[in-house]
Order: sequence, then C-alpha cells, then structure tokens
Amino acid sequence: LVKKYSFVFIRNNFILLFVLGLSGTSIPFFLISWAQQTINSSETGILIGFMPIFTVLGSHFYFKYEKLNIQTFFGFMLGFLGLFILLLNNDNSISMHNNFLAKFAVILGAFFYALNALLVKKIIGVHVIPLSASVMLFSSFQLFVLLFLNNDFYNILSKINYKIIILVFLILYLHLVFNCMRWHLILKQK
Repeated sequence: LVKKYSFVFIRNNFILLFVLGLSGTSIPFFLISWAQQTINSSETGILIGFMPIFTVLGSHFYFKYEKLNIQTFFGFMLGFLGLFILLLNNDNSISMHNNFLAKFAVILGAFFYALNALLVKKIIGVHVIPLSASVMLFSSFQLFVLLFLNNDFYNILSKINYKIIILVFLILYLHLVFNCMRWHLILKQK
C-alpha cells in the first residue's frame, strides 16, 4: 500500500511551489483569519464566492487556459448576479461600508485561492500527493515565519500544549487531504 513518489520536481519548480504555498495557504489564511475577527462567517462565506469568478476571469484573460464561451459567460454573469443579490439584500444586512478592510481582505483571499488554482496547472506530470506535500511544507514554513514575526511569539510558545499540537496536526492533515482532492480535480481537467 505504500507508494514511492519522486520529489525531484521541487528543484525545477522551487519558486512556483513557494508561490503556491503563499497563494493557496499562507496569504488567504492570514487575510481571512484577520478578517474573521470583525466580520461573521456567513459574510466570509459569501465573499469567498468571488473565487470562481476570479478563476474564470484569470483563466480566460491572463493564463489563456480557456476561451470565454457563451455558457461560461452566462455562468459567470449568473454567479456575479447571485453574489450581488446576496451582498445587497439579506437578513444579515451585509454592507461593504461596515468593516470594508476586513471584507476586502476576504475578497483578496478569494483572489489568491483562484490564483493558486490557476498556477497549479503550470506544474506538469507531478502526482498530487507529492505536490500537495511539498506545497504544505512551503506554506508551513511561511506561516511559521509569520508566527515568529508576530509580537506575541514567545507568549504563544509558552501556551502550547499537546492539545494545540494535535489540533494543528489535524488542521494541516485535513488541508493536505483537501489540496490533494482539489488539485486532482484541477489537474485532471488539463
């Protein structure tokens, strides 16, 4: 049941893997968790809905992966209309005027998720498991550097116990599994 995977692709794709770690984990996690301190999760969920719109636009205009045909354009407009309705007319009264920076941070996080989904297509012939493991290592290092640059680094370290270590391990493991499934679907479409 144990498969051996090659990790030689890291040498040729070091910068791209570093950027994938930034765009798929480090930057969105930082932006969205910062925003969640002032806005609720339903607003965040709606604002992350911009990710497929950014993906369609980036895929057509920048990366040239897909042509924008009538079905894609109709789906894009329908998605944008749905987001517009959710943003302007709902029970939670989501307004871009209150906590604008936090809401913009979530939309920017969605942009980086879309960028990640487009950039991963540049890595050719690599199985999703070593790809996901490599990107997780890069992003773990990036997040550790962010933690170290935090003013409360030593205060945070003093509060670490086995429960926090288990929780962090579970989060990283679930994110790795999620990335394997997501990138498998993305790479399968090439």
